[in-house]
Amino acid sequence: MFKWLKRLFVLTVGISVICLILAIGAAYLAFSDVPSQEVPSFEFNAMRAVSELKFKFNTEASFLFSSTSSLRNVTLTKDELNAAFMMYTGGSILASLFNVKKEKQYDRLKLNSGSFSNGEFTLSLTQKVPYKIPFGSYLNFTIKAVPEIKDKRLFVEINSLKVGRLKIPALVLNFIIKLEGNEINSLDEIKVLVNAIKELKTEKDGISIGYYPDKLSKFSSSSFIKSLE
Repeated sequence: MFKWLKRLFVLTVGISVICLILAIGAAYLAFSDVPSQEVPSFEFNAMRAVSELKFKFNTEASFLFSSTSSLRNVTLTKDELNAAFMMYTGGSILASLFNVKKEKQYDRLKLNSGSFSNGEFTLSLTQKVPYKIPFGSYLNFTIKAVPEIKDKRLFVEINSLKVGRLKIPALVLNFIIKLEGNEINSLDEIKVLVNAIKELKTEKDGISIGYYPDKLSKFSSSSFIKSLE
């Protein structure tokens, strides 16, 4: 009896040690001392797309600012999407090029860079954790995903996710997203988003969006969008 209990105790201790080693290893791979400094590479076509993007933005802005309720349909090419990401994250890119430290911008979830290619979005984000651990105080995320909006629901297919240097299996993530789909679409930010965007289709060379200007203006001023600024 005591021999069996001794073996059980040793087994329990052994499993606990293995779990602890795995947890420490995962933390070592996931956490970083510094926020992500990755500077994305853009094709020259994306630079030339700035003027085309500006024209489309000016056209749609007249509807957004007038709070028009009529459905609008817009298509954005791959180059235009990359130009939009380049302009949105330009301040962070310049700061990283000149080694300017702006730690306050990482107190909350921060979009460092983004790109679109072959029908998927690649986003680089940083979250500063509110406590100090030996492995660092920043979590840097790189996610490749394909979003879709239809029937007033948001669908996201994850192609890959890295937290620091730790790779998370996409199969597991997509399974969790599928299980939690109702909970995700019950979030206030998502409700406002899918109420503003009737349809979002992602294709290989760009995206098409059907949206209501008055409702999208409300989403653009939401706390979620402001948290990424």
